[in-house]
Amino acid sequence: MPEKIRLALVGCGTVMQRHIEGYQELLKSGMRTFTVAATCDPVLDNAREAASKMAEFQGSAPKTYASLGEMLRNEGLTAADVAVPHGYHHTTVIPCLEAGLDVMCEKPLGVSMRAGRMMVEAAERNNRLLATAANFRRFPGQRAMKWAMIDERMIGEPQVFFCQEAGQLPSRPGGPRRARPRVFPSARVWRMDVMMSGGGPIMDSGYHYMETLRYFFGDAERIYAETKNFRGPGPEAERGGVKRPQPDSWLATLTFKGGLVGTWAYAATPGMHFRLIMYYGSEGSVEDETVNVYHSFQREGSLQRADGTVKTLEELKEAYANSLSEGERDRVFPYGLTHGTSVECWDFLDAVANRRKPEVDGWTGLKAKAMCEAIFESAWANRAVRVEDVFEGRVEDYQKAINEHWNL
Repeated sequence: MPEKIRLALVGCGTVMQRHIEGYQELLKSGMRTFTVAATCDPVLDNAREAASKMAEFQGSAPKTYASLGEMLRNEGLTAADVAVPHGYHHTTVIPCLEAGLDVMCEKPLGVSMRAGRMMVEAAERNNRLLATAANFRRFPGQRAMKWAMIDERMIGEPQVFFCQEAGQLPSRPGGPRRARPRVFPSARVWRMDVMMSGGGPIMDSGYHYMETLRYFFGDAERIYAETKNFRGPGPEAERGGVKRPQPDSWLATLTFKGGLVGTWAYAATPGMHFRLIMYYGSEGSVEDETVNVYHSFQREGSLQRADGTVKTLEELKEAYANSLSEGERDRVFPYGLTHGTSVECWDFLDAVANRRKPEVDGWTGLKAKAMCEAIFESAWANRAVRVEDVFEGRVEDYQKAINEHWNL
């Protein structure tokens, strides 16, 4: 029997908490091919908290580290799950790859295209696997809608889509936040800092929507965008004397290689809240009634054909599940799990164990990231840009200051 994968969790903040729940669900379901051997976070209490949570399920406590280098030197690790701020993706992932570990890194895979490419090239140079954490395509809703729209052509040839939202949502009560030492700025602050986030909400949660669009419709050919800042600068973090607010509003027109065109717009404005997410084809339409525009088809939705036939999202999910063979079901919903983060964790571990390509590898993750970067590059240049030029690094004027900041 092959030895267990010795996994490290690197960056034990809020995002990693959901990854931990995913690994716990895998263990609870009977997966025994891995053990979390170490946790690492500059705030050692975070690493200890993560280790304690894993120990409850796997029967042994991971060792805890505040130093990545110390962990890599002392532990015989197989793989790492990395969830650190975007600016530290390349400074964390590349040392792991060079130490011989396979890595899953949280989206958007680097603070810039150049940083992301360095990570992918390091994986290839060291013959290691690099996976991009992209959980929402793995939920039943997105799987089912891709099957219905693309595989089964239930609305014919996709032609146009609209994803639009305006107005400020009412604040929602949140749960208790963990008190912890502030080695880094808070997530709310670093995500508004271009030198650390790489692009604010378009690059952060917005990555999920670009990844969804590419999962459904393939590569975008060109993008034209305008960005605005209606709320004002908001929280900023100073790095090297540079302060730069991020746009809170945008309107982007995307043209795909297959001819599909669409708009993605968000405006952080006062007044009545408005949301519309629609996809139209030659023989019908799809409405996404998900509360969060970034996380497509998570709640309600429907498909309506030109003849008036209507299928709800729940009906499509059931039809999709029934269409799967046993082998296909084991691949897309391993152990019967349907939470996207649990499935992405399984996919990474299974890829490591079987030396296969992850569903969303580094290059795939970078292609979705290039669509996000194209929005910034277009707004910066005040013209449409080809996504391939952004992907290949031929257009990177907006990213220039970011690359200089990180000496890339």
